[in-house]
Amino acid sequence: MNKKVKFIFSIIFSVIILAILFIKFDLSKLDLSKIKPSLIIIPFIFYFFIKLINTVRYSNVYKIPNKPKLFWILCYSNLMLSLIPFRLGEFSYISNFKREFNKTYKEAAQKLILIRFIDYVAIYILLLISSIYVSTQIKDGLIGIISLFFVISLIIFFGFVYIVGFTKSNFGIKSKKLNKIILVIKEGFREMLKISKLDFFKLFFLTFMYWGIRLVMGYLILILLGIKISFYSAVFISLLLLLLGLFPIQTYMNFGTFEAGWVYFLINLGYEYSQILPMILIYHITLMIPPIIYGILGFFFKGR
Repeated sequence: MNKKVKFIFSIIFSVIILAILFIKFDLSKLDLSKIKPSLIIIPFIFYFFIKLINTVRYSNVYKIPNKPKLFWILCYSNLMLSLIPFRLGEFSYISNFKREFNKTYKEAAQKLILIRFIDYVAIYILLLISSIYVSTQIKDGLIGIISLFFVISLIIFFGFVYIVGFTKSNFGIKSKKLNKIILVIKEGFREMLKISKLDFFKLFFLTFMYWGIRLVMGYLILILLGIKISFYSAVFISLLLLLLGLFPIQTYMNFGTFEAGWVYFLINLGYEYSQILPMILIYHITLMIPPIIYGILGFFFKGR
């Protein structure tokens, strides 16, 4: 029931935010004919290589030799992660590794924590680098505040990792379920100490490749839509909105918050509200098409 309530609330938040955005907008200006074949084909090709690199990442960490099967499982799990709010889709990875590769829930969760840790470190690094450039392009003190916020949050994040992952404290929590979760998190962080330096370097390198291709794909779609901004600005906005998606209040498939975030920054870069809002909605829809198609294919092929 708790999951259903969260799901319903995420849809409600999406509708409310989108309604606020479009309340003074003429919907007749929303021209879906701008979704040309190139806007589908190019992301579809890029997404294949994104999932290919991700397959190598997971294969190295989980020691799974059956890469074709792993590829489709990751496509399906990513679809679940996109559709199910509050990142509850992460459980799809764990359950599929248990069912298809005989990995225990504990092992699957621990190694997933390791991968996500490297993901967020890479995202923080790329975000902070891009924020330096963007602060010179957008004369808005908010950019500096955002950069400072993420620097501080990165320090807090590493402090959290150290306290939770490398100390014996259970913070006085008496709940058995919560203690089990804390134990899994602790052992997940300790997985980082078990892998060799070479494997850690491979994971870090593949992670930057993975995010690099994702960001290039998003930037190319923006160019095809006629949104001409610098690559650094696109990286900053994309990663900022990605991290904001970790907050407790999350909309369905990020509809509403995605549009609001992009529109805010693009207005600061000189675009008109009425001009940019429909383009960003099309941009969001275009980004969602490859995960949906590959995810559906993954549902049919993952058991083979």
